[in-house]
Amino acid sequence: MTKITENNLQDIISETEFSNITFSWIDFSNYKFDTKKIHDCIFEKCNLSNISVKNTCFNNVEFIKTKILWVDFCVVKDLLLYFNFKDCMITLCSFNEMNLKNIWFWASDIFESNFTWTNLTWADLSFSDLDKSIFLSSNLTKTIFTWAMNYSINPLNNTLEKTKFSRDNVFWLLDSFDIIVE
Repeated sequence: MTKITENNLQDIISETEFSNITFSWIDFSNYKFDTKKIHDCIFEKCNLSNISVKNTCFNNVEFIKTKILWVDFCVVKDLLLYFNFKDCMITLCSFNEMNLKNIWFWASDIFESNFTWTNLTWADLSFSDLDKSIFLSSNLTKTIFTWAMNYSINPLNNTLEKTKFSRDNVFWLLDSFDIIVE
């Protein structure tokens, strides 16, 4: 796998396809990834704030310890869509109406992001902080929320079948009911 940093980014940035590349410590703020094909790549410790991903194809892409702010993932090309997040800071992002079956948002801070009408079947959000993120009419069947926190998921407005929660944090499911647990 080729490693790309700020020092050698100019050598490939104009390419329409990225394959088998680890992008490390790169500030991609406001960059347009539109219509690019990105497969078998890793974004590690990058800044992806306010990037554009319209019709971008992500296939087998990992985001590790990466900052992702104001990104509308709803506009990516869903053919061969597969990506994962590990230990990322994801803020104000939209995943509305996406099929994110088997995706990992592992140990990530996912703040004020939107998962309306999203299929998160078999997704893993373990150890993630979901403060002010929205889950509405989403399929959370067999989704793993083990040791996740600050989620507000209304069981009446989402599909929860065999969804896993930690015993100590399951009280977050009651948040939408405006009740007091002492």
